[in-house]
Amino acid sequence: MFTGETALKMTEHKEVWWMRYRILLLAAIITVGGFLRFYLLGDFPAGLYPDEAMNGLDALRALDAADFKVFYSTNNGREGLYVNLVALMIQMFGVSAWTIRATSAAAGTLTLFGMAFLAHETGLAFWVKKNKEERIKFAVKLMLLATLLLAISVWHIHFSRIGFRAVLLPLFSTFGFAFLLRGFRLGRQTDIALAGGMFALSFSTYIASRILPIVFAIPFVAAGLRERSRALYRKVGIFIATMLLVLFPLIGYFAAHPADFVGRAGDVSVFQSDNPARALTISTGKTLAMFHIIGDQNWRHGVAGRPALDPIMGALLLVGIGLLLLRLKNMQIAWLIGVWFGAMLLPAAATSEGLPHALRAYGAVIPALLMAAIGGVWLWERFGKRIAKILHTGVISLFIVLMLLFNFHQYFFAWAGNAALDGAFRGDLTRVSDYLSERIEGRNDAVRVLRADEAEMDKDDPMREDIAREIEALREERDYVIVNEPQHVLLDGIPMPSATIRFLTADHPSIVYVGNAAVREIVPQFGKTIVIVTEDPDIDLDASLRAVFPLATRMQQNGFTVYEL
Repeated sequence: MFTGETALKMTEHKEVWWMRYRILLLAAIITVGGFLRFYLLGDFPAGLYPDEAMNGLDALRALDAADFKVFYSTNNGREGLYVNLVALMIQMFGVSAWTIRATSAAAGTLTLFGMAFLAHETGLAFWVKKNKEERIKFAVKLMLLATLLLAISVWHIHFSRIGFRAVLLPLFSTFGFAFLLRGFRLGRQTDIALAGGMFALSFSTYIASRILPIVFAIPFVAAGLRERSRALYRKVGIFIATMLLVLFPLIGYFAAHPADFVGRAGDVSVFQSDNPARALTISTGKTLAMFHIIGDQNWRHGVAGRPALDPIMGALLLVGIGLLLLRLKNMQIAWLIGVWFGAMLLPAAATSEGLPHALRAYGAVIPALLMAAIGGVWLWERFGKRIAKILHTGVISLFIVLMLLFNFHQYFFAWAGNAALDGAFRGDLTRVSDYLSERIEGRNDAVRVLRADEAEMDKDDPMREDIAREIEALREERDYVIVNEPQHVLLDGIPMPSATIRFLTADHPSIVYVGNAAVREIVPQFGKTIVIVTEDPDIDLDASLRAVFPLATRMQQNGFTVYEL
């Protein structure tokens, strides 16, 4: 027989063990998630898509000019937070595709911490009728499963490894809702203020964030329906004040440039179609189907046509949605997650281009996987007690391993090994950049050799003047890039795909970019100057080049066309 003191110590020991176990398990899950986001990040995706490169180029120019903006008007306009974070990474790690994508990988990894925080708060609020101990156990299970699903989700892994600013939206919205839930649970004003700040930061990430006010108003409205008190008004005031304070620079920018607030959203809206109701119905159906039936067809957004969720996560999502629907009458958390999910699908459903669109719907990744985790924990608790513990653990482990293997294969084999990626990420532009970088480095090496020779000469040696002229000639050498691509978006008057070359060559001044019809702007040093054409030149362009430079030699160089003048 145990004494009362011995039994108490055993209980305390068990609680301490459980606490350490869940912390270690969560740490292991986040470590796996971080590994999947950084593993071979410098090798694939190969190439650097111009939209990614434009973020890097704006960051590079911001560093050079010491001018960091809240909104960058290039490339249809983009909120500035991601670009400024890329600038910080460039400052630390230099110019490369890896630098841009590591910014996303870091944001994706941090989102795992946000998911753990949010899921724990959701678990504490979800089962209102359970006692405190049961709610805590449910919250822990939900925290571990939700973080695991996000860690191994190919949808989240994919956008954590490419340089699009949308990766920041789940990060800040997740922490925002987590702090908001904890603020209402504990009544702490600090958490409410942090929630306001996080939501404000989310507005500086991606245009889809502008629909979030519909969602984060739910806890305040629900509290207002129950009671109206000074404490509630204080929370509302703190939340709005903090949000406006953080948003002040962006609000000021849009007040001065209202056209930038809308940007490209109006151009691709379903409401621009002849039959908006029909177009919205079709786009909504396609957007909902992306989770289970047919996914995004764009190889840049994942394996073309594959659903955004694997079969197990997809099934758990349906269970989770069912549970939330059953609790809509008396649970504000169910409304919060459900409306969040629906609201984040609207940016994709309200557009008429490239549907279903995994990137525009990316803000829904957190509520989708949170609902899937709720479904998983419910199944765990409902059916786990009916089977032996060892069998129960084995079944759970099997499902986890299957999900991990499926998503790992989906990204690192089915997607990363597909030949379509070279075109999807414009690998040809990266090869052009490598070729030009080698020429720049060759000239720099020649200058270094000449400088070394000059240093060994006497000050009155007449050869010093010859060396000075050679160095000056090397500095004056120019390589030309004709960007002959059909683009309505321009960068310094040149089609925007030039951004990839500009960024990867650190916007080197020895490279001159010209449009398709500007052949006569090329001023060559014959025998030294080359002209690169980003797309295979048509008959007219080839004829124009040969008319101006009849002795030009045309060559194919690693998938692109080079003219030696």
